[in-house]
Amino acid sequence: MNVTADTMPLRRLLAGMDLKLPDVAVTDIADDHRDAVAGGLFLACAGGARHGLDFLPQAIDAGIRAVAWEPAPGVAAPSLPTTVTGIRVTGLRARLGVIADRFF
Repeated sequence: MNVTADTMPLRRLLAGMDLKLPDVAVTDIADDHRDAVAGGLFLACAGGARHGLDFLPQAIDAGIRAVAWEPAPGVAAPSLPTTVTGIRVTGLRARLGVIADRFF
C-alpha cells in the first residue's frame, strides 16, 4: 500500500468496526455519488426511499477505489470491478460522523 499525506488507509478509517479490511488507502470519502472522486471511498447507506448502492455505478465511473455499503433488507451485495474494494458495514449511517472525523 502506498500511503501519502493525501491518503488514509481503510484499516485506520474503519478501525474498531470488527471488519476484515484490505491493505487499501483512499484519497477522499463521499456519501453522495456526485462528490465521489478517483481513489475515494464511497459510503453507500440505506435511505428512506433509496439505497446509496443505487448510485454505485456513477461512483465507480468517478474512479472510486472502495465502497463501504450498509446491509439492508432486499439489498444484495454489490457486484464490483476488480479495481474497487467492497466492505459490508452494519450500521454505516450511524458511523458516518466517526468516519468523517477520522478522515478530516
